[in-house]
Amino acid sequence: LTDRQAGKYYKTACLALQDADIAIWLDHRVNVIGSKFVEWVKSAIDGQHMIIPQHPDRKTIGDEYKYILTNLDQPYLNVRYANEDWQAEIDAYGKHLDAPLVNPRFFAIDLRKKLSRQILGDWYNHIIMYTIFDQCSISYLLHTYSASFKYICPTWAHLSNYLEVTPHKELK
Repeated sequence: LTDRQAGKYYKTACLALQDADIAIWLDHRVNVIGSKFVEWVKSAIDGQHMIIPQHPDRKTIGDEYKYILTNLDQPYLNVRYANEDWQAEIDAYGKHLDAPLVNPRFFAIDLRKKLSRQILGDWYNHIIMYTIFDQCSISYLLHTYSASFKYICPTWAHLSNYLEVTPHKELK
């Protein structure tokens, strides 16, 4: 595994522990600040495989790759992704580049549903072994499995009572 892949193993190993009805994933930059967060999640996920934010800036997997390839000279992207095989990953998604892009800095998934467990397991394997960008992988899986999911909080405004996001450190 590359250093990036090994880091994702440690970041996501908890997802293999599926002894729960609902799994909640929070990116390391997201902090729970509201005491009613879990109750809100249970209400919001009702009937869906997953609740997850739309990506705030780009609409599809293809848009995300175009953005990355155009901006690899930016320090944040360059330091993390300059030596990755982007074309191989883009080719692997093939006809699914038009899949809607999600932003997995937060999501909740209903583990009582068999398809949800399959998606979560496949996402875990994708981000450890294959994919460079986890948001493209989860977008692809939701699209190809035709899972029921609900977009939430594209701007995070209505989640401000429950969550806060710490910005990435600026690299110079």
